[in-house]
Order: sequence, then C-alpha cells, then structure tokens
Amino acid sequence: MINQLRILVYKYSELFRYGIVGGLNIVFSLALFWVLESHLRMHYLIANTVTWIVSVLLLFFANKFIVFKIVEKDKLVVEMFLFFGTRAASGVIDMALLYALVDVFSFDTFLSKCIVLIAIIIVNYVTAKLIVFRKSTSSVKK
Repeated sequence: MINQLRILVYKYSELFRYGIVGGLNIVFSLALFWVLESHLRMHYLIANTVTWIVSVLLLFFANKFIVFKIVEKDKLVVEMFLFFGTRAASGVIDMALLYALVDVFSFDTFLSKCIVLIAIIIVNYVTAKLIVFRKSTSSVKK
C-alpha cells in the first residue's frame, strides 16, 4: 500500500513539473512568436520555425533534468536524438495545423497558435514519457 502510494505521488509530481516547465515554455514561445511575427514582421511560418527551434533546445534539458529527473549522461546523445526526432514530428504537426487554421480556415494567427499548442502539448508529453525518457522498471523508486 505504501509503495503504491509512493508511485502515485511520483507520477503526479512528474506531471506537475511537466506542467510548470511546459507552462513557462508556452509563455516564452508565445512571446517569442508574437515578437517575431508582429514586431519584426517575420512571416508566421518562419516565426513559428524559429520559436520551435529555440523551444526544443531549452525543453530538452528542462525535460531531462527537471521533469523526468534523468541524471545519467551516458544516454545523452540517444535521448537528444529521440527528443529532437519526436519534436520534429510534432513540429510538422504544429506547422500543418497552423497552416490549415490560418491559410485554409482564415483564423487569426495568434489564436491559431494557441489552439495548436494544446494538441502539441499532449503529443509531446506522451512521446517524451514513453519514448525519450522512459525509465526501466528497476529505476522506479519503491
């Protein structure tokens, strides 16, 4: 019973950390996108690409060390490759959805970016947890 409770607390604390890191990243990403698109007059897809690259670089380290608390550095290259690969896939989804909402359905670019972020957050958490930073059963604290 106590072991099950510890595992449950661990699962929720990870989700909480992901929410905090992700929330900060959303604020940062939206601010960067807004500055690039609105103030620097960068095309919205280019602004989205720049925002994506900067965010992925920052999030790799935040997810590894803060969210999933992976301290081992022996798998750093593999994890980085997997992280960038899964984020590239979600980046394609991001671009496609953003393009569809803005150019096909004529939604506002900033509103569209906010809508797309919701889908991307879910995809990114699942891929980070199940593919990139998965833990072996022996690494779960008992």
